[in-house]
Amino acid sequence: MNALMIEFAGSTRVLKHHESLTFGRDADLEIDTNPYLHRRVGVFRQRNGDWWVSNTGTAIALEVCDDASPSRLTVAPGTSTPVPFQQSVVRFQAGPSVYELNLVMPDSPWFDEVAEPNEGPPTIRSAEVSLNDEQRLLLVTLSELRLRDRGAPNSAIPANRVVAQRLGWSTTKFNRKLDNLCGKFHRLGVAGLKGDSGALASNRRERLINHVLTTGIITRADLELLDAFDR
Repeated sequence: MNALMIEFAGSTRVLKHHESLTFGRDADLEIDTNPYLHRRVGVFRQRNGDWWVSNTGTAIALEVCDDASPSRLTVAPGTSTPVPFQQSVVRFQAGPSVYELNLVMPDSPWFDEVAEPNEGPPTIRSAEVSLNDEQRLLLVTLSELRLRDRGAPNSAIPANRVVAQRLGWSTTKFNRKLDNLCGKFHRLGVAGLKGDSGALASNRRERLINHVLTTGIITRADLELLDAFDR
């Protein structure tokens, strides 16, 4: 059975298949005495040969971020997910403090696709989505900060007017392109890109970028398209 290595603050734990590890303010792995931190934020355990992380708190979300790409997924309180990356970081915030646990699964096989938290959007493979050059350029420009910095927050997306100016587009053209992209992915089953009565979701850009990065539709290799455009 594969092991799970967990590193925090210079200390490493190695879990074997029959073991589990809680983490938090008063847990197997004591994170901090921070009063904003749950006594037990989460737990690592193995199910059917795969390592899972469960969010056992009530108000703190966990982010599982791939070390090798901008892919990440969010584990809401009360939910669980398999750890889908061979090397990853579990990040969470309590009050003003941010904590990171580094994970390594040295003997773990690669999962065929990224596992998603409960009630998340379906996985859409890149081969199922046809993007023209302008659509891909728009997505790369919106994703640039997260593509270049794995630790950037989900909200690290430039303003619409900044993107439009950079691409040499009018605001009308930018909005039309973004509307078309949101409509395309909405029809493919991605939630949160369209609102009722034709009103668009207020956080649609973040949901759109989360989806294309998590599913590998846009990757760091696509930065070449933006770099070529800027030259």
